[in-house]
Amino acid sequence: MENRPGPTHNSPSDLAEASERLSFPETAQNSDYLLNLLVQANSLEQAGDEDAACILYEEIVAIDRYSSWGASAQKALQSIKDRGLGGDGDRPTREPSTDDESEASTLQLFSPGADDSQFPTGSTVETPAGRPTVWRQWTRAWRQLTVGTKLRAIAIASALLPIAVTGVVLLRPEPRPEMPNLESSATAGTRQRQALLWGGATAVVTVGTAIWVADRMAARLRAVSQYACALGGGNDADGRTADELSGLTLNLREIAHVLDRNREQILALDRQREREVDRQKREKERAQQQAIDLLLYIESARSGDLTVKVPTVEGEIGAIADAFNATIGSLRSLVAQVKTVSETVNQRAHSSQESVGSLADAAQTQSIELERALNSVVAISESIDRVSQSTQEAAAIARQASQAARSGETAMTQTVASMDKIRTSVANSSKKAKRLAESAQEVSQILESIVGIAEQANLLAFNASIEAARTGERGHGFRQVADEVRRLAGQVGEAAQNIGRSIDTIQEETAEVLNVFELSTSEVVAGTQWVSQTQQTLQGLTWLSQQIDGYLQDVASNTVEQAQASKTVSQTVETVAQIASTTASEAQKAIDSLQELTERVETLQSSVSPFQVK
Repeated sequence: MENRPGPTHNSPSDLAEASERLSFPETAQNSDYLLNLLVQANSLEQAGDEDAACILYEEIVAIDRYSSWGASAQKALQSIKDRGLGGDGDRPTREPSTDDESEASTLQLFSPGADDSQFPTGSTVETPAGRPTVWRQWTRAWRQLTVGTKLRAIAIASALLPIAVTGVVLLRPEPRPEMPNLESSATAGTRQRQALLWGGATAVVTVGTAIWVADRMAARLRAVSQYACALGGGNDADGRTADELSGLTLNLREIAHVLDRNREQILALDRQREREVDRQKREKERAQQQAIDLLLYIESARSGDLTVKVPTVEGEIGAIADAFNATIGSLRSLVAQVKTVSETVNQRAHSSQESVGSLADAAQTQSIELERALNSVVAISESIDRVSQSTQEAAAIARQASQAARSGETAMTQTVASMDKIRTSVANSSKKAKRLAESAQEVSQILESIVGIAEQANLLAFNASIEAARTGERGHGFRQVADEVRRLAGQVGEAAQNIGRSIDTIQEETAEVLNVFELSTSEVVAGTQWVSQTQQTLQGLTWLSQQIDGYLQDVASNTVEQAQASKTVSQTVETVAQIASTTASEAQKAIDSLQELTERVETLQSSVSPFQVK
């Protein structure tokens, strides 16, 4: 173990070197080694192994007595000595207590709250073993002495040593001569007494000076130790001195300031971490509550209440709420338009159904009238046959023919009027059917808008699901909300597609009705032409009947022509009757189609009726 040389007989250069060595640690490795020893000794002391702790403290003091680590080790040794725990092997066992003296033995150099991980750890120091017990007791007794006592003892020993040597030399017996010289003996005794007096005076002065120097050095060392303890306790005392120890006090103050700053930074980081944890907890609870509220609004919307509106909030839930409000607004407008269009289509379908019913009734009446006209034509044909069989009955037959012709003309006039009515009704029905087709086209366009909105809502929900997946576990609730919105958008799109298929069926059937109406119109026009021709024929027949009396001589030659005309009229009337029957059949088909359209519209109304838009 290395010992520091004594302070005497030093040149100014040696004093400067010693001052520099006292002001700053020799090497960083030596400082770390001493700090490691100090930490281990403190741990052993706290664990109750006072002997091992004292050995480590003594080693620190022996290596560097005047450094901050040596002062702390001396303070710990003094504390152990004051508690009576630094004696020999019969030391009483230390019991765990909360006494203030146990806390006083702790190294005061380290600030409260500092972690052991802040200090470097070096190699493990093993407790010296195998020393003789007697030598250990003597060295322990010497180590328990204070620095001032040790310095005084060294000074006294230094002063007594020359006195002892002088006394031994002076008091040493000399050989007696055969002839004693009394005068020389007296002179020698006087010189001895003077030497003893001067030696004693010199010893006294030397001892006094040594004691005074030792007291001054001990006082300064105590001041440095007290300053280190004060810094360790958190008190910024004034430790400035005018000698070599000022560098040591400055180093101690700097170490204390660094430890205080580290402690404040650690406390600030702990407070910041606690605030961050509280903030994240509040944010998570707020997001969960917002997700629950949004799910309640979605459940209401799924039940058919489209009047709901989610309050606008910040964050991911706010973005989903905005998308949900936009989707619900679009659906609300869409359902309102579907309801309006379905009501309009239903009203027009009922109106067209009534018109087509009237057309069917008119066609039925026309068929009856045509049957009557056919009977009249048959009667005319029979009359012509009778004219050909007997000219004698020509006058009577002519009168009957004239009456029949007038009746036929009247019937033809009524038939023409009925055909005009049928044509007008068919034209009106065709226009209404066209309006119905246009309304269906409008509904189809609205449904396309619905499908587009549903696709946009699905896309927004998909994007929201992706954004929620990026947030990890916190976005699990957001992802469920996005999936629910996507499912609702899919249901809306599927319902819109079903409605679109129904509208397509309505358009196809309306087109068929329009084709039937156009065919009926053309057939009615043709029938009207035939009826006009028949009317003209009947008018000619009437004129012939009126002139029959004057032309009886021509009856034979005209009978064949009348028979042919009669056949033509009969065929025309049959054709008109078929047209009327076909018109009635097509009108019935139109009624059935309108009835089916009405049922489809009612189905559409029942599909959108659960949705509340106001």
